Amino acid sequence: MEAGELFDPDELVKYLSTDEPNHPLMLGEFTDNDNEDYVMLVNNSMTESVSASITFTDAKTKAFARDWYGREYEGKACADGVFTPEVVENGIRFNHWLAPGQEVFYRIVRSF
Repeated sequence: MEAGELFDPDELVKYLSTDEPNHPLMLGEFTDNDNEDYVMLVNNSMTESVSASITFTDAKTKAFARDWYGREYEGKACADGVFTPEVVENGIRFNHWLAPGQEVFYRIVRSF
């Protein structure tokens, strides 16, 4: 098995963190045919849960998730509903508790 690349901040995602040092996370950034951006954060451990945070570079970034019924809403990408993300250090942070293998997925709207 090959290791992935180490996280490198870019114009969209500023910072990733976990409550456990060296916990494996996987980050995917995607753009669809309509040039909309998407971000997926995955707990890459198959045995350990983790508290993970993703910080977007722009504090005005809006993140949209879908609920179990496919309805899109602004906020946290999980079944427990909408929450207010934290504005930190010229960015915006979303906090998640992720079970082994669990992911969160957002459609991102940036202010340009």
